[in-house]
Amino acid sequence: MTMPFHPGAARLAAGSARAERGLTLVELMVSIALGLLVIGAVLYVYLGSKGAYRTNKSTSRVQEAGRFGLDAMLRDIRQAGFIGCGSRLSLADFQAQGIYQLATPKLNVMAPGQSVVGYATAAWAKPANLTVQPLTNTDDVVELQVGYGGSVQMVKDPDLTVPALYLANNCGAKVKMDNYLLVSSCTVATLVRVSNQPPATAAQCPTSGVVAGGVEVDYAAADTNGATINTFPASGSHALSAVAQSSPTLTSLPNVQSFDDVVYYVGQVASGARPPALYRYSATAAAAAPAGAGGSEEIIDHVENLCALYGVSNAGAVTYENAAAVTAANAWASVVSVRISLLAVGDENGVVDAPQPALPWCAGTLAIGATDTHYHQVFTATAALRDHLQ
Repeated sequence: MTMPFHPGAARLAAGSARAERGLTLVELMVSIALGLLVIGAVLYVYLGSKGAYRTNKSTSRVQEAGRFGLDAMLRDIRQAGFIGCGSRLSLADFQAQGIYQLATPKLNVMAPGQSVVGYATAAWAKPANLTVQPLTNTDDVVELQVGYGGSVQMVKDPDLTVPALYLANNCGAKVKMDNYLLVSSCTVATLVRVSNQPPATAAQCPTSGVVAGGVEVDYAAADTNGATINTFPASGSHALSAVAQSSPTLTSLPNVQSFDDVVYYVGQVASGARPPALYRYSATAAAAAPAGAGGSEEIIDHVENLCALYGVSNAGAVTYENAAAVTAANAWASVVSVRISLLAVGDENGVVDAPQPALPWCAGTLAIGATDTHYHQVFTATAALRDHLQ
């Protein structure tokens, strides 16, 4: 039997045929082009954001390294030279006041009036126990002798037969075996090295007043076990000589405070596993450290170089010279300020499109490596030595 023709069925079949044909080639190409444009725009924004993030991160790391490194050095530079109420000049004769050292051989003996000495990195006589070595391609090393921390009162005159000092307290165990102490008045200054372990119990830290008799701090030729310090006992103490001058008495109002010989340099661990860093070597820390520890402390990493210029005072005028020039003129006692420059470097390569041009550096410029695309920045600051400006 033949089915009758229905016009609606024909229209439905024609519409279905058109729907099954899909996109034309032109429509497909237009869609792909639009999709690629959208993807390209998103990728462009992503890469731009990533590049900006890397640049900001590297810049932040550089600024942190430069500013923190300068702050650490300037704090010690400003404190260098303080040796009591007379400080640089003795009130007895108004001459440069020297420090009589009763502790050897850990500290560099500086001449009267000196509290800073600089070296080219290659010329620095490194301590034998230094574990983190300076980088050979860096410029300078800066050595400072610094009195730090609050002063402690003496409660009676020193006993030269022990010999011993008697301090009001040792709260917080601030004074330990092998520490250096600076004992100074307005006329003399003596540096001693502690050979006993001064007590630091609650009885030695009263809330008011002082302990009768004080806390005994020995700087004798033998430690508390009777071992001769000259033979380097387990305590790590070293030879102490007898008092070589009139000892400060209570009538001279002596000041007793901790003392250290510190050196700043740029170094890197031998394995190269860490980036170059600014290091601070402490003679006190080296004396108390276990064998092989070396006394060096990392201040901040991503510092590649250090340069120092020294302000030499001459008839009221200050000129800035490098270490070699100051040494040649024998003018370290006339140094009144130090200008420090640190080269900080970012932690990622490819942050800059091309190697940076030479950067201002001390009295000249510093070339950056021809293939180095890290971000570099030079930070410079100047500080006066304490009590050296006239």
